Amino acid sequence: MSEKNKNGNLKIVEAQTKNKQEQPEVAAKNYKITRSEIAGRVRNIRQQFEMIRDAYQGTLFDIACEGVGPPQSLYFGNIKLPDELTRLLNPEVDTLYQEFMNAPEHLGWDDTHRLYSYATETAFQIGVFFGVIMTDDSPAAIDKAEKGLAYATAAKSWLVKEE
Repeated sequence: MSEKNKNGNLKIVEAQTKNKQEQPEVAAKNYKITRSEIAGRVRNIRQQFEMIRDAYQGTLFDIACEGVGPPQSLYFGNIKLPDELTRLLNPEVDTLYQEFMNAPEHLGWDDTHRLYSYATETAFQIGVFFGVIMTDDSPAAIDKAEKGLAYATAAKSWLVKEE
């Protein structure tokens, strides 16, 4: 190998090492929330899902109305998108997402994998909760699902700060 090639590769390795040393520590960011904050966020998600359920139930009555466009009952206001709900319920997903959006080169494989895993798990849990509400289950069953989602989220010790 020529001397020129050795030095070229060395400069690339040095640059990669320097970038790695300058990486912000994502895990050190304060994203923890209290159990009561988790319960409040789950309650907020429930209210949004119940609003969606009620709007869909209203379509039975205004679907045959004259006019252009979809039934007016489907205009149920400002609701959060699924990725927003995921980031709402799991602030670590939001922290990692913001870090990725601001400086994707600073996230390593571990952080990227955590973002993927936590977002997938949280979105799945929210989807199960949505299913319980949309199947028009009893209020008691919806209450149990709400408590279960809050409990499962609060069981993540790395996510919860003590009150």
